Amino acid sequence: MTLKRLNGTNKMIVVSDTSCISNLYQIGQLSLLTKLFREILIPPSVFNELAIFHTDNLLKELGSFNIEIHNVNNNNLKNQIAASGIDAGEAEAIALSKEKKLVDSVKPLFNSLRNNTKFYFSNSLYLFLLKAGGENTDT
Repeated sequence: MTLKRLNGTNKMIVVSDTSCISNLYQIGQLSLLTKLFREILIPPSVFNELAIFHTDNLLKELGSFNIEIHNVNNNNLKNQIAASGIDAGEAEAIALSKEKKLVDSVKPLFNSLRNNTKFYFSNSLYLFLLKAGGENTDT
């Protein structure tokens, strides 16, 4: 998930990948997103993944939870990120977040993931994602 405050308000826009929406839906807590965020954006790949994993009412309910599908216009960025081997939904979510200027830089986010969680990705993937995002690869 990627988020940014809007012009001094407490309402934020968030770009979500599949796991956040899927897991909250499975425990009946998808409404938490609408309580916290003004807009919830997902790229088409996330919608497609949700369609594969949820054959129930989730897809019909997305609109009632302010979840909107937004296309990624920067296909070059999306393809470069996807070429790293990460999931299509995650690649599109990262590209959409950068495209919508919801994050200025993914480097601090990746650094936080590497340093503060048990989430693992190789150094070569880290450097590739930074380069694909047009960011400084100096560590």
